[in-house]
Amino acid sequence: DGTSILGTDCVVVPRARLVRRVSAWSKEGRSRFVDAAIAHAVVHSDDARALLDDARAMGHEGLFALVAYTTALAVSRDSTDADAAFRAERAWQSRWIADLISL
Repeated sequence: DGTSILGTDCVVVPRARLVRRVSAWSKEGRSRFVDAAIAHAVVHSDDARALLDDARAMGHEGLFALVAYTTALAVSRDSTDADAAFRAERAWQSRWIADLISL
């Protein structure tokens, strides 16, 4: 509802709501996302082990949005075009989640 602002890797709105329950985004689904995001970042990041360790700890605490941000940040740090790498990683994460929940 309301106006939207295009962010770096998202759309920001003052208010939003789900129109149905997303059963695939369960505890197991979120855990699979944490594992997949970290595994994908490891392949694309040579020197960000501390960030990825932090991301894993965040996942154990249920901070899934921070896992997504941190793994994308880890990938971007090893790139000559950090912004593009960050956006590409966030796009990969979005596709992964969309596949999980069958969008």
